Amino acid sequence: MNIITLTSNYGYRDPYVGILKGLLISENNSIRMVDISHEAAPGNLIEAAYILESSYSFFPEKTVHLCAVEELDSKSMRYLAMEKKGHFFVGPDNGILDLIEPKIKPDKIHEIEIDSDSDTVPGMHIIARAATFLASGGLISVLGQSCTKPKDYHLWKPTFNKELNLLTGHVIFIDRRGSLITNIERKFFEDITHGKKFYIRLPTKEKLDRITPSIGKKPNQSTTFAWFNHNDLLEICVSGGSSLNKSGASDMLGLNFRDTIDIVLS
Repeated sequence: MNIITLTSNYGYRDPYVGILKGLLISENNSIRMVDISHEAAPGNLIEAAYILESSYSFFPEKTVHLCAVEELDSKSMRYLAMEKKGHFFVGPDNGILDLIEPKIKPDKIHEIEIDSDSDTVPGMHIIARAATFLASGGLISVLGQSCTKPKDYHLWKPTFNKELNLLTGHVIFIDRRGSLITNIERKFFEDITHGKKFYIRLPTKEKLDRITPSIGKKPNQSTTFAWFNHNDLLEICVSGGSSLNKSGASDMLGLNFRDTIDIVLS
């Protein structure tokens, strides 16, 4: 398809996005590049993975998704190419690829055995060459030997304490409006609650005892509500919150990345 998507924590103030795009065009000037995001927080692999996982399936199969997050841009870093669900992912072996739909086993993972002739941005050269090779129809197996032990990332998971009747999850992403995306999946939630009464306990002592069926049926302005987003993950929002406070639900509820979300069953 000649499509390469770009996800990074480079930001737009620094020159690195431009450098990466220049390298990609230099390798193949017919490549179609699509920016997913360059605003993933430095050091936050979970945030970057959520951004990419949320968007990659909207692209055609054979799209190459280049993930340049915390790659250290070093010749000593190992870089990988992964094939999963008909898509290709290229990135450093730092656990980022393990975070993209971890429940689904990759079809293939190969080390990228490409030398860089650059001493300033060697990692960028390596991933740019690998991504353009795949986007041009190259076989993933040609990039290098099969990788049997990529670095994994031990992502925390929601839990349920039967004695306390307490389901606990974590905030894994905060969007621009301050909405709080958690790691509580719809199926896990429904299997646990199974029609029982519940409430979501918030730091403001507010209790949410129902799930809004869709964002189109959100409550009136300045009302806190919860719903399952397009990833089927529980999301907590304040309707109109971003117009009342620039950080929306995150500031208004006093919750941040990694904070726990407790759901009490009655």
